[in-house]
Amino acid sequence: MANNYMQPGNVMDYLNTSTSAVLSGAVVVFADCVGVALSDIPAAEMGSVQLTGVFLLPKTSDVLLQGSLCYWGDTGVTSTASGVVAGRVWVSAAANDAVVAVKLAG
Repeated sequence: MANNYMQPGNVMDYLNTSTSAVLSGAVVVFADCVGVALSDIPAAEMGSVQLTGVFLLPKTSDVLLQGSLCYWGDTGVTSTASGVVAGRVWVSAAANDAVVAVKLAG
């Protein structure tokens, strides 16, 4: 193995700089990256955020088509190309679906 290899890079340590806990399963946005908290992360503490894999995430009222790029908006996953790329839609979602399966961009 290469002598400069560190780790697979699926999970990143994240410092919760807010005044509230980040709950397990919540979307975490930092810089231009979207991940999912693997456990509760208390305010001002470190926790683990998964950067790869497929997760059910809350979505807006947009219709989201399988394979398309999707973004993290103020209230959930959207098709509107603004904000941070969340990843690719894993399974199409109708306008009235509350969640969508997203393969995180990592």
